[in-house]
Amino acid sequence: MKETYITLKRIMALAFSLEKKHLILFLIINTLKLYFPIAIMLNTQIIVNKIQKGTSFFSYDFMLAIAIFPVLNIALELFNTLSGYISSRYSDILNFKFSKLQLDHINKQSLESFEDPEFYDLIQRAEQAAGTYPFQISMTFVNVFSMLLSSISYVYILLMWKWWTIILIFIFPLISSIKMIRVSRDEYKTMYNRTHFERKSWYYANLLNKDEYIKETRLFSLEKNFLNKFVELRMTFLDENRKMYKRRSLFTFVISFVSILTTTVILVTVFFEASIGKILIGSLMTYINSISSLKSNFTNIINSFFSLHQQSLYAKNILELLNYKDGLEINLNNENAKIRIEKVDSIEIKNLYFKYNRTEKYALKNISFDFKKGEKYVIVGQNGSGKSTLIKILLGFYHNYEGEILINNIPLKKIDPKSYRNCITAVFQDYARYQFTVEEVVSISDNNDKDSLKIREVTKEVEAEEFINRLPNKFVQQLGSWFPGGVQLSGGEWQKLCIARAFYKSKSSVVALDEPSSALDPISEERIFESYNALTKDKIGLFVTHRMKNIEFDGIILVLNDGEIVESGKQNDLLMKKGLFYKLVNAKKNF
Repeated sequence: MKETYITLKRIMALAFSLEKKHLILFLIINTLKLYFPIAIMLNTQIIVNKIQKGTSFFSYDFMLAIAIFPVLNIALELFNTLSGYISSRYSDILNFKFSKLQLDHINKQSLESFEDPEFYDLIQRAEQAAGTYPFQISMTFVNVFSMLLSSISYVYILLMWKWWTIILIFIFPLISSIKMIRVSRDEYKTMYNRTHFERKSWYYANLLNKDEYIKETRLFSLEKNFLNKFVELRMTFLDENRKMYKRRSLFTFVISFVSILTTTVILVTVFFEASIGKILIGSLMTYINSISSLKSNFTNIINSFFSLHQQSLYAKNILELLNYKDGLEINLNNENAKIRIEKVDSIEIKNLYFKYNRTEKYALKNISFDFKKGEKYVIVGQNGSGKSTLIKILLGFYHNYEGEILINNIPLKKIDPKSYRNCITAVFQDYARYQFTVEEVVSISDNNDKDSLKIREVTKEVEAEEFINRLPNKFVQQLGSWFPGGVQLSGGEWQKLCIARAFYKSKSSVVALDEPSSALDPISEERIFESYNALTKDKIGLFVTHRMKNIEFDGIILVLNDGEIVESGKQNDLLMKKGLFYKLVNAKKNF
């Protein structure tokens, strides 16, 4: 229960800090509206009792009670409408702000976290919870507060009649709540353990409905295979849900059955007293309404506490995500990590070792090298030799490395990451295909600072201008198939735009291209390579490839094998050594 209290306290504190105005308004309106049914009930009692006593219809008291009746009902309807409107507004705003809060936190994590499946499970659980439970918890607290206040009136009315009725009304909902807490824990455990399989079912659905997968899915006739796996997982979920619903329903029925019996005892008592004239008909109606309303309120309050416990179990996933920290966030919050730089003149690596999380094998071992401004470097090696890993470390994506990386003689871990990345531009193997317009896809690398002339220059440089001009809307053409009016490009066309995006960020002092020409034809590849040579003048150029024919320029070649630099130097020198580089070049030529 302590953990539940801490979770609810933090969620409510967050909800109040994110959107307090609508929460306070809802609390006030929801509390006030609950007193109108009590006022209507007492007003009705007065009218019925006066009829039974034979009071004149045109008497002042009678006419006043009748006049008040529609006013109270109109006011109740008005407050109900206001309550619904404010509740809907609060839900929208709170869901948006919690989603933004989570995304802000996720964006602070390093690349290492995004390669951890448990981090994705954590994100999915938090995303599912954020859209529902902060709002539900807020509403539950408001409703409990309002019902407690309104219940005071009903308790007072029944205490003036039969005090023991309060005990009978309260006892069975109280007992049921204790059992329901246990039920909710079991249900949460089931849902928690299901997260990994939920993501897997989503993945199979994604394979069937996303354009990036649909070609191979159709070509290899995988539709039935993927659909069967999706159905198999979902049927498991349905069966688990059936068991949960059955258990909850049976227990709820037993408690409801006993509760009906106790309520019957109370109602028989009030009917008997009315039949012998001990109480008037109007008072009879008031007692019946009070019994029903108090029982409903108390049951709802007990269920609300049970719901709060259950909601806290799921809302805890939000806090787990917000509490999640990795090396990058620690680095950002460290006062010693606030050194800002404007450009990169040198990169020095000293005895670098690196291994991915959850692995014991080092992906990079004993790497030492100096990268100087105005030089171009080519990193080559077989697949899995550590080329892309080295680039990602140099770009500041991983921080759990051993050894030292100095940027302008400053340790990389002490440099403000944002200022460092402002000095870098890159093309990755798994480049992004942004579903934006052409000019947005190119200029997004410089915070969407769209310079039409500059966009045309870089697209011409990478030979993308020709196919762009063939598009219906040219540079303002929507790309991709996700949104209306979009045009799908070929792999090579997408890659040209990706390279143009990297070149557009002209203020960068480090240019890193990781297999940038994998989807390009030989002529385009040669042209891109020439542009790269021109672009990296007075900069540090890093070019990763396993296509040996690309390396026909006056640059320094680093040959990686099993995570180590085994050779380095100029092309002709390495060929004369007839080492690994020589073997790689000749293997490619023979192929």
